[in-house]
This record gives sequence, structure tokens and C-alpha cells, in this order.
Amino acid sequence: MLLNIPIGNITALPNYRQIDEDPAELEQLVASVKKDGIFQPVLVRTHKTEPDRYELIFGNRRFAAAQLAQLETIPAQVKEVADDNILEVQVIENLQRKDVHPMDEAAAYKAYKEKNGCDVKELAAKFSKPERYIAHRLALTTLIPELQKDFLKKQLTIAQAEVFAKLNPEQQKELMKAETQYGTRYASSVADLHDEINRLFLHDLGKAPFDKNDATLLPKAGACSSCQKRTACRTLLFEDVAKEDHCLDGKCFSMKIDLHLVKKANDIIAHEPNIAFAVEQYSDNPPKRIIDEAKKMKVPVYTNGYYDHKWGKFTDGRKVFMLNGSKKGKIVTVYFQSKEKGKGSNEEVSTEMQIAAINQRLERSEELLYEKYMEKVNKFTDEFINNKAELGSEWKLELSTQFDVLTRYLWFLTVDKWDDEFLESIGLTEKEEENYAKFPEQLYIKLLMLDKQQQLELFAKCFFDQIGRPTSKTHRSYMLEQFAGWIGMDLSHLRFEMNTELEKKRLSATARIEKLQKELPAVKASTKKKKKNEAAAEATQ
Repeated sequence: MLLNIPIGNITALPNYRQIDEDPAELEQLVASVKKDGIFQPVLVRTHKTEPDRYELIFGNRRFAAAQLAQLETIPAQVKEVADDNILEVQVIENLQRKDVHPMDEAAAYKAYKEKNGCDVKELAAKFSKPERYIAHRLALTTLIPELQKDFLKKQLTIAQAEVFAKLNPEQQKELMKAETQYGTRYASSVADLHDEINRLFLHDLGKAPFDKNDATLLPKAGACSSCQKRTACRTLLFEDVAKEDHCLDGKCFSMKIDLHLVKKANDIIAHEPNIAFAVEQYSDNPPKRIIDEAKKMKVPVYTNGYYDHKWGKFTDGRKVFMLNGSKKGKIVTVYFQSKEKGKGSNEEVSTEMQIAAINQRLERSEELLYEKYMEKVNKFTDEFINNKAELGSEWKLELSTQFDVLTRYLWFLTVDKWDDEFLESIGLTEKEEENYAKFPEQLYIKLLMLDKQQQLELFAKCFFDQIGRPTSKTHRSYMLEQFAGWIGMDLSHLRFEMNTELEKKRLSATARIEKLQKELPAVKASTKKKKKNEAAAEATQ
């Protein structure tokens, strides 16, 4: 039923369209309405409780223009539409318009999808559109507000907008900044935008140095193979950007490379003496902690003097683990200058160097394991000393051989490191009228009057002030172990952990050395034969 309804009797129902209207376009519509009126009726339904009132289902722009043009009535088609069907009617009406903007389409598909819980395939079937078309329109709803505004103003094309919509909000902002920073706005072609996306945001998973199926490398992210943030999971959007599977989360990708780098570097330091480290010049900075650990373990770190291919005298190949650059996290072969004649073959030198490196690393492994063991001893003793209740109730001050040795050792290390706050807590703070330099008997009396717990606290404080927190294997660390044993700590499980790990490393190192030593005679024989052949060749010339 078609009626001319007073505008004041119409109330607009909520509409899925949340797109800001261009003021200039609305003014043009208002001017047209004032001049020619409204030819296309709006759609309304009767109000549920007020029969003389109506609710606007669609035609919001015409209704707004009629209000601004101060019309008294507006032509309206009256149709009874159930609440559950209103959204579908609005969407279908909007999509059937000839001049519908892609952002309007996007909002319509999104609203219908969310209300009915359907996927892209079902939407495509419902509205008779290709799945790719639906996927690209839905992606437009993820555009940041600035890009939506520019798109509605026709400052970028639908093809350009679809390229931006492939990215997350942060990436959209970065690409938008690049496209607008020199005064021009979105001058790049679609092909150029694709190239920028490939360069800035897509990370080829096929070239990643880490295992894509490893869910433990970065547990909160899981395995790349099951992650949704990659082009293989969004083929409808990225079929024209990247043929191979690419990661879309640059931060996660970088974190995984760094974690793999540290994990692999530690493994090489511990178990691969024939592999050195290399740094690519004029590239990103390598992790300092890996460089530092490599130096401790006497692992070579090459920063120059090599090529990634044979060139001139650079013919001696060696496997290295790249710490930065385009091959970061990968083991590759680089080439150094060959050794001079008379100094043994490269194979002999390499084998002997590997054996020496294994022994060096084993020695350093022992030091590191002991340091970790002593760090735990320090932690446990610190916790004991700071627990005054345990100190007073569980620990008994007894004259023993250990106590006698520790006391003498304490005097041996004595340095004046008095702590005023601590002294005050056990009643030994100096007062002006009790200057210990003038009245030493006062200090004597106070020390004499200390109760057992105060004596224990004073001894423990002095001991730890003097001994520090040793981790390397010295007399200090040995005395700390004795102290820990004296106060009742059971260090056997810590020593067992250390010795078990050390034995594993020794067995592994021994096996590798024996293998290399078995190979050495064959290498020397080969070298001898090679020299003999070279000499024979020179004699015939």
C-alpha cells in the first residue's frame, strides 16, 4: 500500500549501515528533493502499539533529505515485515541499488553474515555472487576509518581498497603513510601496492630457518602450519599477491627467527665443533648474547675475510651458522683463503682444529655447569639466611670442625663492610656517648650479651658480606658449599644434576674425538698421496 505519510509520524528503525554520509552529496540530494520532490518511496511498517505511526525500514537517505528539505509528507510503501526479517529486507534492498558503494555492500554482507552465522560460501550462494567477490567485499569492513573515509570520497579505487584490506590495521597505517607522505595520494598502481606488501609484510615460510611444525618454539603462537595468519588460509584474498605460503604476522615471524637463532646457536656451541659463526657485514646487528657466549666457548665468529662462493684463492669451504642477514639462522658454506703449502692439508688442519675445539668446549661446559650449580646454592643459602624464623628454630650454633674452619676463613677475608641498618637490628649501633674507639669495652659487652640468634645473624651477615656470591670454581665457592652443608642443606641432588649433565657432555665429546681420530690417518694418507701425485706431475713438466 502506497501512502503519503507525515514525516513526523515516522520513526527510523536501527540500520546496519554505519557509514558517514558525505555532506556534499547529502546537500545535493536535499536540493533535488526541494526542487523535484521524492519519486522513489521509502519502505515502512505500521507501529506495533501506535496505529497512526510508522517505522522506517529502508530509505534512510531520502528520509533524512526530506527532513532537511522541511517536507511535510513523504511517499512510503507500507509493508508488514517481521522483526527477524527486517535486516534481510534492508540488505537486499541496498544491494539491488544500481549506485551502491562497495562499502555499503561490505556492510550489508557483514551484517547478514553476523546475524545468520553463515560463511563466505553460503553468502555467495544466497546473493548469487562468486566466493572471491564476497570475500573481498567482507574484507573492506576491516579498513581503518581513515581509509574508509578516503574510499568513500573516491580518493582510492576499489582495486586499491581491496589491496589495503588484505592487511591488519597497523600494516594499513604503514602502507597508507607510505602512499601519502610525499603529497600525492594513492598514486601507486595495484601491482606496485602488491610489490610493497610482498616487501614489507609477507614473510616466505618456505625460506624460514625454523621448523614450521614446531609448536614449542613460541608456545603462545603455536606451529606455523596450523596458524590462520598466513596466505594459505586466505587464498581468496591473496591469490594475486603471493603464490607460496607466507606469514602475515611479521612480529611473530621475527620472534620465532630470534628464538630459533638462540636455540640453534646454543646447540652448535655445545655439540657442533666443526661449525663456526659468521656475521654478514652491512646488515642487521647480530644478537650480542650469542656473540658473548661464543667467545666464552672459544667458538670462532667471522665478521669478514670470507665469501659465500669460491673466488680466487678463497677455496677453503667451512660450514658456518649465520647470525644475521638474508641467511640468518641457516647453516651455509663460506670460503676462506687456502692454506700455504708445507703447513699440512686443509683436511688435516680442520680435523685437528675440531678435536681442539671439542676439548675447549668441554672445558667451558664444565665451568658453565658449575656456575649454574653454584647459582642454585647461592639462591638456597640466601633464602635460608633471610628466613629469621628458620634461622632461630632449626639451626643450632655448635662448635664443630666446620664452624672452626669457617670462622678462620671469615677472618682471613675480613674487610670492614659494616651495615648500620643491620647493626641496629641486633643492638650494635654506635652512639656518641658509646664511641667504640674510646670505649672498646662497650663493644665487648654488647657482643658478649648477644643472644644465640643475634650471634647467628651476625656470623651469617659477615660471612656473606665477605664471600660475595661466587659461581666460578674457587676457594670461595668451596667454602660456600661447606657453609651450606653446615646449616643443613642437602646439596646432593644439585651435585647429581650437575655431574649427570657433565658426564653426558664428556661421553659425547669423547665419542666425537674418537671418530675424528680414526679418520685422521686416512686424511693424512690421502694428503701424502696427493702430494706425491703433485710432485710426479711437476717432474714430468
